[in-house]
Amino acid sequence: MSAVPPGLVQLGGGTADDGALDLVVVPHAGGSPHAFRSWAAALGAGGGGRLFASRSSVDRSPQRGQGVDARAHVLAAALGRLERPYALLGHSIGALVALTATQVMELERPGPPPAVTVACATAPPHRFSLSGLLGSDAADLLAFMTDAGGTAAEVLQDPALRELALTMLAADIDALRGFSWSGDRLRTPVLAILGRGDALVGRGLANRWEDVAEHVDVRWFPGGHFFLHDHVPQVLAAVRSAADPDLRTHDRAPLAVKGAL
Repeated sequence: MSAVPPGLVQLGGGTADDGALDLVVVPHAGGSPHAFRSWAAALGAGGGGRLFASRSSVDRSPQRGQGVDARAHVLAAALGRLERPYALLGHSIGALVALTATQVMELERPGPPPAVTVACATAPPHRFSLSGLLGSDAADLLAFMTDAGGTAAEVLQDPALRELALTMLAADIDALRGFSWSGDRLRTPVLAILGRGDALVGRGLANRWEDVAEHVDVRWFPGGHFFLHDHVPQVLAAVRSAADPDLRTHDRAPLAVKGAL
């Protein structure tokens, strides 16, 4: 088994089959690889490869560079050292990092780009805006974290854990403040997976994903901003389907908006 590239954390072993698809995840704003702790077993059960998480979701120290672009370049350097085919999945802010890292992979070629880049629970990058989403003080951040869901009750109730979670969220929100998308369409296939009840992502933006990549699928699942963790086997099945080269022909429709799996 090859060493874990710097910039990634391995969460699970998966199958030893060299042809298996590895999965690299980038967690949500304020999140950590712990959010994907249950995915390794489901990935292995489906014949998948190893499960990795971006280390930028672990180390948010200022000297590492806080911006989405800086995180994406660190991630792209790590992806370039993977020795097997992989899919790249980002959740919320993690999706913006994943999409930007894919752009870096295509332009700078540190290694092969992902078989597919999966963007979960986010607006298309060229339509993303923090305006009106939340304020900057602790009370606003706490309200945002509570309303969005996905944070365990014991974390919200424990002062020390709550402070740590708010610090992580604040660092990720700061990373978003200077974010902008270049407008170049990705050649890598993109799968956008959205929650029907996600109040943070407007449903009217679904058709704007066609501006992001040459080949895009948009799929809807039941649930809110953290729906993906309630439908892990189905999400992984969608990822495997989107990564299948037989499904990525040049005459494929550029956008397919589908119902929940």
